[in-house]
Amino acid sequence: MDCRLALPHAQTPSGEWLRLETETGRIESLGDTQVSVPVVLTPHASAVLLCTSQVGPGLPHHKPANELKPTLPPDRPWTIQVVGDALDEGWSPAVGDTVVELPAFRHRAREFQPVSGWEQRDYDDTSWEQVYTVRAGAMFVHASPVLLRGVLPPGAKAIETPLGVTGEYVLCVNGVELDKHLGSPAQPGRIDLSKVTTGLSDVVALETTSHSGPAGLQSPLRVVCGPVQVERLEPWSKWNLPWYCGRVLYRTEIKVPEFDQAQSWFLDLGEVQHYAEVWLNGKLVGTLLWPPYRIELTPHVKKDKNELVLVVSNSLANRFAWDVWGTRGAGKAEPSGLLGPVRLLMTSTGGTK
Repeated sequence: MDCRLALPHAQTPSGEWLRLETETGRIESLGDTQVSVPVVLTPHASAVLLCTSQVGPGLPHHKPANELKPTLPPDRPWTIQVVGDALDEGWSPAVGDTVVELPAFRHRAREFQPVSGWEQRDYDDTSWEQVYTVRAGAMFVHASPVLLRGVLPPGAKAIETPLGVTGEYVLCVNGVELDKHLGSPAQPGRIDLSKVTTGLSDVVALETTSHSGPAGLQSPLRVVCGPVQVERLEPWSKWNLPWYCGRVLYRTEIKVPEFDQAQSWFLDLGEVQHYAEVWLNGKLVGTLLWPPYRIELTPHVKKDKNELVLVVSNSLANRFAWDVWGTRGAGKAEPSGLLGPVRLLMTSTGGTK
């Protein structure tokens, strides 16, 4: 969009134009000339306009977008980690294992007949009912066992016990039986998934039964997650997280082969749904809340290897799309995640290199 922005100003009865500096409140005379500035904005973009009659070293230097040169290919491997609430109290790039609650499952009653291959990863469960385990949402009064299937968050390493199951259960991951509970309550601990998971699209299958009262899962599974590598940037729904509301940590390494004081470096994240913190070499560069998702890295860049970490979060809409409670519910899930392309850009005061 190409528009013309009129600066805050007023005209006196004598024809003199006055400009108001909105931050300081100072009024400056512009004589008899009205001032306007052409501004080009992309959809949802914002701009800060600095008005002054002098140009000096203390003012920010404008770097036209057409002088910025991409220095790295946009397609690169990333390490991601679903972080749950691990960053609520404080954060550093060296975050350890995180715990993510898995509430989303497909379910059906077994009706005392075996269901062949239901615990396998490639079983087609699209005809099963979608349920969510918050507030005992997946408890069922059936005179038969209940089958539940869900997709583990990326990087799943373990499932915490005891599970929120009423009665007896058998738990499988990718078709391998890992835990069976018959009788006394399960003790606090963890079910190790390291030998049966691939890191992405791993399926957990849970059969529960109760001889008295409801059967099913009365609270989300608590899944221990670590980092996992992905080959491309995709929406979280592609990683089986359409239900997820929270943060995902993205980590990669960027190399700066040459660096001098005449160069300025920028990071362009492309499309982000919806918010991103940018960290470089362990330092917080800034937070981006709306397009364009571009930020200057110059004070933090060093020659050769640089560790880039992004904390990307989505909106509450994804939770409200399924967590129907009171007057909230029935929302619509939004696309979520870092979609890119992510580019490192460089410009030089002596010309583009």
